[in-house]
Amino acid sequence: MKVAQMTYELIQKRMAEKKRLSDASLSKAEKDKLAKAEAEAKKKRIAFLRSPVFMYPLAVVGGLLSYLAGNMGPILNVYLVFLDMEKVHFLIDMELGF
Repeated sequence: MKVAQMTYELIQKRMAEKKRLSDASLSKAEKDKLAKAEAEAKKKRIAFLRSPVFMYPLAVVGGLLSYLAGNMGPILNVYLVFLDMEKVHFLIDMELGF
């Protein structure tokens, strides 16, 4: 339940940031600065999510959950949401994974 809440809050936060970027009251320089900061934060987040520090425990937990209860699907969904994948890539990865 907590993971679903965190995912929902993350999506709401990103939608608010995108809305703020499209706000007409910001100058072009401010929009560029915000977009650059968002791109840098996304690069750091994706680098962490693909690092061994994150992937090894996920692989162990995912393997155990898949073997014991068949529950890797929801965990994979949350992981792919945090990677900020485009919808098409998300669906392709889910199709190939199952």
